[in-house]
Amino acid sequence: MKDPKSIFINSVWKENKLEALYNTPLIGVAFSSKQGYVLELNQQYADMLGYTRRELVGTFWTDFSPPEYKELTLNLYHRLLKKEISCFTYEKEYIRKDKSRIWVEISVQSKKNEFDNIEYFIVLARDIDDRKKTLLKLDAEMKQNEALISKLKFQNEQLKEFANLISHNLRAPVGSMIGLLELYDSGIVDYKQSIGVFSEQYRNLTYSLLDTINTIGSALDIKDRSEVKKEKVSFKEILNTVIISLLGKAKDLDFDLITDFELEEITYSKSYLISIIQNLLSNSLKYRSTERKLRVEIKTYYTNEQEIMEFSDNGTGINLEQNSRNIFGLHKTFHTNKDSKGVGLFLTRKHVEAMGGKIFAESKQNYGIKFTLIFNYHENH
Repeated sequence: MKDPKSIFINSVWKENKLEALYNTPLIGVAFSSKQGYVLELNQQYADMLGYTRRELVGTFWTDFSPPEYKELTLNLYHRLLKKEISCFTYEKEYIRKDKSRIWVEISVQSKKNEFDNIEYFIVLARDIDDRKKTLLKLDAEMKQNEALISKLKFQNEQLKEFANLISHNLRAPVGSMIGLLELYDSGIVDYKQSIGVFSEQYRNLTYSLLDTINTIGSALDIKDRSEVKKEKVSFKEILNTVIISLLGKAKDLDFDLITDFELEEITYSKSYLISIIQNLLSNSLKYRSTERKLRVEIKTYYTNEQEIMEFSDNGTGINLEQNSRNIFGLHKTFHTNKDSKGVGLFLTRKHVEAMGGKIFAESKQNYGIKFTLIFNYHENH
């Protein structure tokens, strides 16, 4: 029985191709046994790897592959052996003798005899290092530019919203304060009789104005996702943190909580996720129905490359036919609760959108509300 190298030499010489292949300019040529070991190679292949030809004879296919390429290389090799494919081409890196890496384009073809049995493999390697590194650099620069454009868009949206918030939420209290002062200065009302009423009204307007300014400041402090520290966070741990923080703050924490964290973790801003879940849970507690025990359901899952959280309750709900455009607006309230400020959902939307996500609401008055958060919405749209 002939050894693999004898079979290879006889076959190549028979077809008179050895010399032509070896002298192919700028292309590394190697011949591998069926078992995956190098039988012979030309000088170009050796120079590409920084070894002598003698050092490379007898080496295995994956000996110069970085760890991240070995599984793919072996998979393709086994497919050749099973005759699922007769050739393949792919790009990969080689580790050279000096430990540096070089990008190459590898083409492998099986050589069969007249009985359709594989005798050896022909391996062609082309140096694409300069081209590949240039493309990778351009790709990195494009991603950097995309991140910059995304940041500028985010800042532009912030400026637009800031102008809108100033127009809609600061004008009214400031106008009222000016009106009170003008009325006071006009002498129309008696100073001694009105001073107490004026002081109280002015104090309330001042607190309202300060609260609005603080809320706008909080919204503007929310950073774009490219600037926020992201880490692996557990939904279960975040929820526990939120519940502990609500102890002593919420008047009544007696409610049923059902969770289904199919998606257990997410790479996200920990502080933002705490704020999101805390605002949603506080909203459920604040607007519970007096006719039934509060039930809150939180479900997370991954589908169609989207990371999703559904947060629902059986509280009083909202008439979305009338209020769909305002549900996430600042100081937009839909209930008669004295402590309703219309801030929680506004900040929740700001946090979600700053991280590249989207939040949707479904509700029917007196039947509860459901929020759907797609955390990575803009990665898929």
